[in-house]
Amino acid sequence: MYRRGYGFEPNFLYSNGVTLNMPPRIKILDEQVLIAWERWKSGESIRSIAEEYGVAYQTLVRRMRKLIGEEEVRALGRLRQKKMNRRVETTCAYCGKKITVPLHELKEKNYCSQACAHKDRRKVNEKLIEEAYQRWKKGEPLYKIAKEVGVSDVALFKAIEKKYGREEAKRLGKLARLKGREKIRKVFLDRIDVKKLREVFDKYRRSNFNLVEFSRHYKDFIEERLGFHGPGNLSKAFRHFFPEEYVLVRENKMGRKYQRGRHWEYRVRDYFRNKGYFVWRSPASKGPADLIAIKKGEIILIQCKISGSLSAKERKELETLAKSIGAKALLAQRDGRKIVLRDVFKIEKRPTRRKG
Repeated sequence: MYRRGYGFEPNFLYSNGVTLNMPPRIKILDEQVLIAWERWKSGESIRSIAEEYGVAYQTLVRRMRKLIGEEEVRALGRLRQKKMNRRVETTCAYCGKKITVPLHELKEKNYCSQACAHKDRRKVNEKLIEEAYQRWKKGEPLYKIAKEVGVSDVALFKAIEKKYGREEAKRLGKLARLKGREKIRKVFLDRIDVKKLREVFDKYRRSNFNLVEFSRHYKDFIEERLGFHGPGNLSKAFRHFFPEEYVLVRENKMGRKYQRGRHWEYRVRDYFRNKGYFVWRSPASKGPADLIAIKKGEIILIQCKISGSLSAKERKELETLAKSIGAKALLAQRDGRKIVLRDVFKIEKRPTRRKG
């Protein structure tokens, strides 16, 4: 987990080396800050306003201090704090005991203790579970359904799991997470100005840097035009708006060894095209086969290797895929200027060396 002095942000890098896709930095305009100030004055929560704009509430307050003045912002903050500290009398939803609750914590159901809350939340009937399951299936967030019903989302999830099975509950949970990620991605892409992104992309294409070096070297230029920087976010934007151009530029910026392999793949591709096949290429060696050649009643998976050496892992993946779809698996290697095609299933396996 995160420790001080390691040079990375908390909640950004796990101990096993897995990084999270952090949302891009979002610039907030002066007009938005002034609108947020008026909304805060009218009684809205600063946290909910900041959440709408997609920034931290501390950032919003800092900008307000610069534009409006430190004294006014602090005075309003103190006033809101006093209102939040006010307490209200109510009754426990389970046992009926009289309790006092802070005004900002007042809910539809309030409890005198955790024991009462747990006892009340256990009252999840069959009709409620079925309704919640149908709504969750349609795409509503489970925590919102649980809040409306007056139970915890954990209790509701466990009840659904018990009735419909663990696999079904897990499947719906995964779908909800994917929808959330897709929503964040859509919001991120909708904010991008395509003309300005084209400027950045043209500069990247003309430069001698790869994407990581480019984002580091031209950080201010990218930040000024797009409001974010970083190779991950740039890659997402380029892939979405200029997919074919980006693949070509990225391949051209790779080393000589990769380019030699790519030219060999193109040569094998043209060879099969001339024979009447429709050929699809998998760029950057993403997948068991470099080329897939298709003709009526025939599918060929082709792995292109200039030297003709195929690793055990690559061979196994190619054979497995070919068997699963009933296709041929070929290895295309070079012999002088000729293309030599070998059946992967008939190539002799190398004997494995024993240790010791």
